Amino acid sequence: MKKRCFVVNKFIKNLLFIFWLVMIFVCSCFLFWHQAVSDGSSYLSDLPIHIEVSIHETGYSLMNTMFRVLYVVYPHNITLAAGLAAVTVMTIYAVFFLMKVMLEQMNVNVQTRKSALLFFSISSLFITSIYIPFLYPHFYDRAWSTQPWHNSTYLLMRLLGVLALAVYFQIEAHYLDGIRWKDFVLFTVLLTLVNYAKPNFIIGFAPMMLIFLIKDFIRMRGHGVQHMIKFGSCVLLSLWILVIQYKMLYPVGGNSAVAVTGERLKIFLSSPISIVQAAAGLAFPIVILCMAVRMRYLPSFYVKSLVMYLITLLEWIFLTETGPRANHGNFGWGTLLGAFILYLSSCAVLLSLYNKNKISKKIYLASWAVYAASIISGLCYFSILLRGGGYVI
Repeated sequence: MKKRCFVVNKFIKNLLFIFWLVMIFVCSCFLFWHQAVSDGSSYLSDLPIHIEVSIHETGYSLMNTMFRVLYVVYPHNITLAAGLAAVTVMTIYAVFFLMKVMLEQMNVNVQTRKSALLFFSISSLFITSIYIPFLYPHFYDRAWSTQPWHNSTYLLMRLLGVLALAVYFQIEAHYLDGIRWKDFVLFTVLLTLVNYAKPNFIIGFAPMMLIFLIKDFIRMRGHGVQHMIKFGSCVLLSLWILVIQYKMLYPVGGNSAVAVTGERLKIFLSSPISIVQAAAGLAFPIVILCMAVRMRYLPSFYVKSLVMYLITLLEWIFLTETGPRANHGNFGWGTLLGAFILYLSSCAVLLSLYNKNKISKKIYLASWAVYAASIISGLCYFSILLRGGGYVI
């Protein structure tokens, strides 16, 4: 009887999971199709211009290549919308894989937490700055963590970036004992693809990886340097695509370039609402960070996620583009992905703290309430987008 109940419960959970996958695919496909055919009065997004440059073969991203292939299969906007919706659904599986890797590194039994992981994987798509009426009533505008639904290249970078980071964590845990060639090839290919999708991931990830390679070099006093070089060469071998992209985005004689600025820091320090803005976007990671520091529970992957986020944040604050691309805010994409990864690693740490009985159930539930505030805000934001609202709200 007990076994039968277990089978029935498992069947119901799987059915619910499939239902949510289908719902997310249908809703996101609906949104992306409306964005693709938008006349500019509603459903505003970057998608029309991305489709245009894809068809005319002038885009720099893997997403543009994907759109061109889909357009050959069936030249209709619904095909492109379905492809982008598929990328969104695949991100759920990528997040599940990353969460699984992180929990296993903390010796948490993943099977006992599978339902929770599936829930977090789905809900992560809706991570949004917490909506605070009368104080900080924003979803995406000036937000620190809101996951965008209007930029196709970001959506593909997020999928591939999460996969690349999961493989990195797996290899990094034992790379000083040697790296298998199949892992070397897989990691290099993933980095190349995510670079092809959008360069914001690598400019945050590569400095973080270098910092910890240097740390290991100092700690090991040079022993195992051949493994460090081999590991680091995965990044170097993936950078060739960035050279091509750089020449396309910043051609010789063109007006676009990258410059250092302190303007964003001045704006942040001069605005009284800046602290509320940061807290609304990073409330959950801040709660977990305080808890983790107090408990002195800082797993390796978690520290790396924090460092990567700080690097992307510093890049967004101090780097900008000049010329025609000056107002595009392209360095902000790395910060949003860094926040996304920080949320996921914070979820994993919270699960582990509770699993190891380091925190009470009351604190555990209170922490998830903060996470829930972000997700509920994200669902409200998504519903506005589905009804044609502008994304900068």
